[in-house]
Amino acid sequence: MAAVEYRREYLVADLFTAATNSVLGKLQKLLHHGFSLTTYGILIYLTGRSAITAYHDGEIVLGARTILIWPARFILPVGLSVAFLVTLGTALQPLFNPLQCKASKT
Repeated sequence: MAAVEYRREYLVADLFTAATNSVLGKLQKLLHHGFSLTTYGILIYLTGRSAITAYHDGEIVLGARTILIWPARFILPVGLSVAFLVTLGTALQPLFNPLQCKASKT
């Protein structure tokens, strides 16, 4: 997901983007980034809490060999955190470098 956000290949249907004016386009991007950040934040919290619980419980798989599985629980929160940071950077980019954002649209 982070790679998709980084390449600006949003996971939304852009049905009305070409037909909207500048104000509606900015509102659409604001809503998109706000919804994405909120969703990522909730998922980071839930999966992170689950990973920490698995760590404290010392989750293992018993078989012919004992395998620790709690480290794998941290993969999803870390990946979602990267996607959150990329989305946040993309959302804040027009505030800090508006000229580059206008040049990249052409």
